[in-house]
Amino acid sequence: MCQFTNSPTYEKNRLPIQQYKFWLQAIRNSDNDFIKDTLKSVTEAEKIKLLDGNFEFEDSSLENGPPSAKKVVFTRAWSIAVSCSSKDVITTFVKYGVTPQTLDNKGNNALHVLVYTAYFNHEKEEIAQGIYATLLDLLPGKVIVQMLEMCNEMELKPLELAGTVESTVHI
Repeated sequence: MCQFTNSPTYEKNRLPIQQYKFWLQAIRNSDNDFIKDTLKSVTEAEKIKLLDGNFEFEDSSLENGPPSAKKVVFTRAWSIAVSCSSKDVITTFVKYGVTPQTLDNKGNNALHVLVYTAYFNHEKEEIAQGIYATLLDLLPGKVIVQMLEMCNEMELKPLELAGTVESTVHI
C-alpha cells in the first residue's frame, strides 16, 4: 500500500482563468505552434508557470476533463494537455521543461490522468495509449517508474486505478 502525499507545488503557479484562458484554449485545441511561440517568448518563471500551472476556474462550466467525466476535473495545464492534446503538444511541454511528475489537487499524475481519460472517453482510448507511448519515449525510465509508484488521494497508483476505476468514479 502506498500513501498519498500532497504535492508541495500545487499551491504555486496559479493560473487565474480570466488571465490565462488563452493558454487553456491553446492546450484544448492542440495549437502546438501557438504553444511553442508563447513558451519561446516568455521568461523562465512564466514558462514554468504555464507548463506546471494550476488553472483557477471561476465557473464550473470552464473546468476541463473528459466530457463525460463530470466529477473528474483536471486543473493542471500538464494534466489537461495529457488528457486532450496531441503528441506534439506533449512533446513541446516536455521539451520546454514541464515537471512530468506534477500532481493535481487529487494527487493524480499524468499516468492517472491517462487512465481517467481512457475510461471516461472511450473514443480517446487509442489516443491515450499513444500519449503513454510518447511519454515512454520522451521521459527517462526512472521518471516513468517514479510516476507508476505515485499514489493519488485514494492511495492508488496509476495501474491500481486502472483496475478499479469503475468503483472510484465517485471522486
